Amino acid sequence: MSRWDQWEMEAKIREVLQAVENDRGESHHFGRPLFTAYQIAIAIGKRYPGFLEETGMEIGGEGSESSLARYIAQQLSMKIKEGAIEDMEGFLLAADHVKEIDFIDPSRAEFEANVTNDISLFRIKE
Repeated sequence: MSRWDQWEMEAKIREVLQAVENDRGESHHFGRPLFTAYQIAIAIGKRYPGFLEETGMEIGGEGSESSLARYIAQQLSMKIKEGAIEDMEGFLLAADHVKEIDFIDPSRAEFEANVTNDISLFRIKE
């Protein structure tokens, strides 16, 4: 059994993305908001407090060796491309003119995303 299946990643990610609220209202013409892989990883860590320890991963950020955010981005990208997940879509944030993006984990610690790598964004399709 793969780690993806063992950890029930698709269900966890789906739960997180379905809970994203549009602060502009559900009828906004941009549709559902996007979540970065970092935000998904943070939300999973918050919903499942022992999960990061169970996986041996960190949420991510500059210098992380075993990043849940990177794992999520890679796996979701691959599964969307292969058609294994059809109701989610992914995007890339251009790194042009971006110096840093900071995130806050469930313990309220701040960490910086590596913007020299692609920042992946995901959402459930309308």
